[in-house]
Amino acid sequence: MAYTVSKGTVSHNGKEYRKGTEISGLKKEDAERLIELGVVVEEKRKLAAKDSTNDTE
Repeated sequence: MAYTVSKGTVSHNGKEYRKGTEISGLKKEDAERLIELGVVVEEKRKLAAKDSTNDTE
């Protein structure tokens, strides 16, 4: 699961992540703590699906 910094700068595992930066590979406990602090949000990725309503014959 990937997470994106939503506020300020997050220091994690010796690295700094600025607002809008993606953090991947977080442990569940770390992610939950950062979400509770309101500094990251969970990114829900959608797979690109073919939209059959736009098909032309």
